[in-house]
Amino acid sequence: MKKLLAMFLSVCMIAALAACGQSAAAPAPAASSGPKAPESVPAENGIPKEGHLKCGIVLDWMGASAFVEAINNIQQAAAEMDVELITWDCNLSAEACVQGIENFIAADVDMIYVQNWTGYDTIRDVCNKALEKGITIVAYDNFVDGSVYTLMADMEGIGYTLGDAAVQCFEKLDSAPTDTIVVICATGTEYSVTRTNLAIERIKEKLPEANVVVFDVVSYGGSGNTAGVAIGEALISGYDDVRAVLATDSANTALGVYEAYKAAGITDGVGVITNDGSLEELRAIAEGGTFYATVDLGLVTLITDIFERGINYIRTGEIVEAEKLVYFNSDIVTLENLADYYDVEKGERVLK
Repeated sequence: MKKLLAMFLSVCMIAALAACGQSAAAPAPAASSGPKAPESVPAENGIPKEGHLKCGIVLDWMGASAFVEAINNIQQAAAEMDVELITWDCNLSAEACVQGIENFIAADVDMIYVQNWTGYDTIRDVCNKALEKGITIVAYDNFVDGSVYTLMADMEGIGYTLGDAAVQCFEKLDSAPTDTIVVICATGTEYSVTRTNLAIERIKEKLPEANVVVFDVVSYGGSGNTAGVAIGEALISGYDDVRAVLATDSANTALGVYEAYKAAGITDGVGVITNDGSLEELRAIAEGGTFYATVDLGLVTLITDIFERGINYIRTGEIVEAEKLVYFNSDIVTLENLADYYDVEKGERVLK
């Protein structure tokens, strides 16, 4: 019964991926199909500026643990730099993303820090409107025409690293060659589908006999802790050979799976893996249970850095050419190297 269910889920996932226009082959990095990084942005529109500044930050979903921590970090930096910070939570709505940028234009901000997660075509017009008003833009997740700095993912690097972490967990647990690896994906989200395809490619390369089963988190109400708990419970009741559970959609989903295992009294024999590197993930790893690893993207530090660079551009009119485009980190963090990223005694992140 288990194998039939696995085959059914795998077939369903393949169909879903096809519907999204994705391929199992490794796609080109996201930067190749979007707008190009500007060669230079001349000092204009009153730049350099002195005195008090206003910055609006647009994020896709501020419930993400890493974003909560990053915003707290930026608020501290903003206070030191005499910058008023305004945030806008899109709640995963493309229309809300456009509205947030419009609101910041109306508020006469000096800089908009926009997470370009919707696809550039969705926000092109409103971003151009902001630039025409003399507003500086820094971009997160993908390029925006005219942005002075961009922070984004190397999708290929992260996807393969997630696969490597799953393989590492599988091998550490002395699994049978045909044991199961579960990959949790959000089929309606391009980055999750891309990372899933790449991770599975790496898993199949190194563990050709492993039974890879894909769960679509959309069927469980969407990414998040509640969906993770439900998926974890389904795995506990439906499988007896799951050795790794990889969530490519959201760290919160992975934490929900971990919660389900803890509630069932399962502390070993399986490992949960995800990416972001939030404090919740690091604390879960420190507990020494089934939360095996996270791929730390360095988001807290990098998101703060690009904010500071944008403000420094407004203050000085100067761009650091070597830092116009920065990629996320992709560091596998397990209990073995946790001390490099998390101070267990203080319960704090080790900032680098």
